Amino acid sequence: MSAPLLKVENLCVNYGHIEAARGISIEVGEGEFVGMIGSNGAGKSSALKAIAGVVKPASGSITLGGKPVQGLASHEMVHQGVALVPEGRFVFADQSVEDNLILGGFVQAQRSGVAALRDDIDRMFQLFPRLKERRTQQAGSLSGGEQQMLVIARGLMSHPRLLLIDEVSLGLAPKILDFLFPVLVDLNRQGLSILLVEQIATRALAVTSRAYVMENGNVKISGRSSDLVKDAAVMEAYLGKQH
Repeated sequence: MSAPLLKVENLCVNYGHIEAARGISIEVGEGEFVGMIGSNGAGKSSALKAIAGVVKPASGSITLGGKPVQGLASHEMVHQGVALVPEGRFVFADQSVEDNLILGGFVQAQRSGVAALRDDIDRMFQLFPRLKERRTQQAGSLSGGEQQMLVIARGLMSHPRLLLIDEVSLGLAPKILDFLFPVLVDLNRQGLSILLVEQIATRALAVTSRAYVMENGNVKISGRSSDLVKDAAVMEAYLGKQH
């Protein structure tokens, strides 16, 4: 069996004296779509930020393609092929939609040139036609759903090997989610590895192949998504009836 693309072992993340994540171990294989689910405050986002290099882990190991990457800064992780779609969207509000995409493609443009960058922008506009209609509009004036499309597209502009997505559903209407989740499935089918952090468990389990259920900073249970969604005890104990 080949080594996983991402391997996290005994990851701990602290904020001062507060332990946000304790001893987390997860894997994402090449071309796999994996979920991390659980209630708010379970440690999901903290683990994702440590993997992306946004926060420095207190301990543990992170390897990407067998190469140790724990402790690398977020911009260094982009060079390693990891892109983060952050919680809360965080667009460059005073920049146009197109300029946001250009910023996301900066690393790739250094490798492949301006012509390839333009091709990538066109590809994002094909993926998200609503962004094409608003290419010159300031990103801060977009709707919440359009901003989420933009941050996903911005992450894809770096040609990641692994896309990390933090709470894609946050504050969005079901109609927008009905569009976004199939887009992620299609991207995965094209070979992109995805690690999705999500509170709405049923949404995440419907699109992922495997999932880790987190509670109080720990991975409590893991398994095939199709099995977890059928397990009433798991849904009740760890995810809540509302999910």
